[in-house]
Amino acid sequence: MKLKKIIICVFFFLILLIPSVSYIASDDLNIEDFPTLFDENGSINDTFSDDIEDFFGDNLPIKNYIVTAENFIKSTVFKSESSNVVTGSDDYLFYSETNDDYLKTHTLNDRETYSVCKTISLLEEYCDDNNVNFIFTAVPNKNTVLSDKMPYNFIPTDNKSNLELIKSGLAGQGVNYVDLTDYLTEELYLKKDSHWDNRGAYTAFNEIIKSTSNYSAKESISSLIDDNPFYEVTRTNGDLSTMLFPSIDVDDTQYYTDAFDIIAENINIRITGAKTRNSQELMNTIIDNPDENYSRISTTSDFDFSNGNLFMLRDSFCRAMFPYFASSFESSVFVKSCSYDSYIYPIEDYSDFIFEIVERNLPEILESEQRIPTPVRDNVSINGDISDNKSNNVTINCSDEYSDYIYVEGTIDSTLLDYDSNIYVAVTDSNNTLTTYEAFPGEYDESTNSYRYYLTLDNLDSDNYTFKVIVDNTIVLTNDITF
Repeated sequence: MKLKKIIICVFFFLILLIPSVSYIASDDLNIEDFPTLFDENGSINDTFSDDIEDFFGDNLPIKNYIVTAENFIKSTVFKSESSNVVTGSDDYLFYSETNDDYLKTHTLNDRETYSVCKTISLLEEYCDDNNVNFIFTAVPNKNTVLSDKMPYNFIPTDNKSNLELIKSGLAGQGVNYVDLTDYLTEELYLKKDSHWDNRGAYTAFNEIIKSTSNYSAKESISSLIDDNPFYEVTRTNGDLSTMLFPSIDVDDTQYYTDAFDIIAENINIRITGAKTRNSQELMNTIIDNPDENYSRISTTSDFDFSNGNLFMLRDSFCRAMFPYFASSFESSVFVKSCSYDSYIYPIEDYSDFIFEIVERNLPEILESEQRIPTPVRDNVSINGDISDNKSNNVTINCSDEYSDYIYVEGTIDSTLLDYDSNIYVAVTDSNNTLTTYEAFPGEYDESTNSYRYYLTLDNLDSDNYTFKVIVDNTIVLTNDITF
């Protein structure tokens, strides 16, 4: 069997060389530019290695065929990782950037886990205060669901994965979390792509929509799909097969429904910088294009069953859910980010706020900036003050360059923090009025934890302030600031 695989690989490699030889023989390749091993003085060309790499890099047709042949041998014979792709059993491909999640290594520590969950909790609180329904969902990585298709030598540790850590942490904070893990199966993911297929997206949509406001009014979308069941089609070039085999088309099985045509006729789509239109071609581009990177997509729906207005922070997994959500709300805004800016997208414009992110991107929430008015905390009791200790390594910076906000940020020595410590900033104005705000916890390393928050200008009535940074109930920094 091994000899058979080697013969197939050699044959495959020779086939791929044909276009390369043809390209070399054509006028498209300037052989005169081929690097020489010796310079004009007969000495060894010290830059020959770099020159040859640049030459083949400039001649992409050759480079792509060589990469394809090399990866074919690696993935077929050796079942090894190549071009950020892991080859599993039954021809399944997996994104290597999810390896740590699958193996449960390099996971979030306790402080990072708490900080991610606190950030999501503060977003939900902001929505609740403005009578907006908030939903958070984390999409499982493909290999989280299809663990039996991963190579046998990929053996997970006994640790909890980031997805498991965040799920537990959100439960502790009472966040409205939609857990999709139990609803997704092997058949709902594409073989040659890192994403789910259109049926998998519809399955996830059906679970998420149950947690939205006025859910009963949105059930009609399921009738539309029921009347137009999914059918199988062959598509090529998933994101993983393209990385692995850039010079050839690789087939994969996708599923479509004629409901997409009906949806396209009844929703108006606007991508930032383009005109509004209802177009099957545009909707298919959003659904199927692995390179889709639209920062903002806005829609309105003409369906009678559409109800409410949706704001959605999303990533690439939302592409296949797009037609279902767009048809279920009177208007929708889809922003490809894990940061929300209430100045650009006023919260009062929406009935529902959905935050969707794939498992592998959960740590990015630590780096995100939520530009919302920070919550006031009236019940922070102070029983300690170590602000005179100059070795605390606590900083604070303020900026008024953000429209209607004062931006406050800083860092705190990690030794001052427990894993579940909350960070507050108390502001005293020139009239001796004290207001205490809770900050968003930010990025964390072994020495420091950052924090940040936005303070509306409406909260300020003077130019001179005293800022006190508080960890739980202890003041760790006092600083006078003038704007």
